[in-house]
Amino acid sequence: MDTASLARFSARFLRGMHRTAAFDREYDGDALIENVKQLIATDPETGARALGELALLYVSTETPHAYCRGFALSLWDDAAMQAELPKKWLGSVESYLVDVIAAYPRIAGRVPRAFDRNGCVGPLVSARDVPALLAHVEQVLDAMAPSERVRYRPLWEVLRVAAARGLGYWEGTDIDVLQSHESWFAPVRRSRVVTAPSPLTTAHARPLAIGRDRMLVGEHFVLHDLDTATFPPTAITYEDTQVTAAAFTPWGTEFVRMVTDRNARPFKWTNTADQIIDRICRCCSHISGPDH
Repeated sequence: MDTASLARFSARFLRGMHRTAAFDREYDGDALIENVKQLIATDPETGARALGELALLYVSTETPHAYCRGFALSLWDDAAMQAELPKKWLGSVESYLVDVIAAYPRIAGRVPRAFDRNGCVGPLVSARDVPALLAHVEQVLDAMAPSERVRYRPLWEVLRVAAARGLGYWEGTDIDVLQSHESWFAPVRRSRVVTAPSPLTTAHARPLAIGRDRMLVGEHFVLHDLDTATFPPTAITYEDTQVTAAAFTPWGTEFVRMVTDRNARPFKWTNTADQIIDRICRCCSHISGPDH
């Protein structure tokens, strides 16, 4: 989310401004705002919750969201994740709705800061704190087995986009928000050719290189590029490719030593090529950790 969206929401809620924005093109803004104001007047607790939901609807028309059923920061379990989630990053949307809270002081402190039931907003992480939260989440996910980290990938994706675009992070549950700017996720997600149940055809397959959520696996004149962020893994398979060594580089590409001529014998490589592979492997291990 963008704090400018919340500023526009406050102006729309209090003064009827920004009627040409995306929110009023998608919803009956006047009716929704009037309903929330009536709830605030009659039941401040319910009205505060409704205000949070309405604000989330507003910002959802201007920035993207990722769907992640069953997990959010509100549901973070330190024991299950084997890591603590620092509370210093988890704020409240009320910090950005000060004009609205000042106009309706009875709802102060009542907009939810974490999920406690369906149809509820959760913590808001400022744009300033998103990079630190992203680094923490990546460290936690790196410690998990690939099959375990799959369910948390949407959280990683949306934090990556938020960090790259200088946006904040805000979550809600069972709120019918709109998807906007979905293309912003394109650089994060990789396209894969799905192969099921397994792309491996022989018992002689062996891993050649392992990255954060990718694995290069070699068979006789076959190379598989596996995406281990999903389960079952998806893959791109390259035939007529004999690979004897491979490594992921620190800048996100792969270095592969291969031949394509099945009749060439023996497969012989110079010491220089071996030294390059070894140097890249050591460099990747130093920069990205031993799993690279």
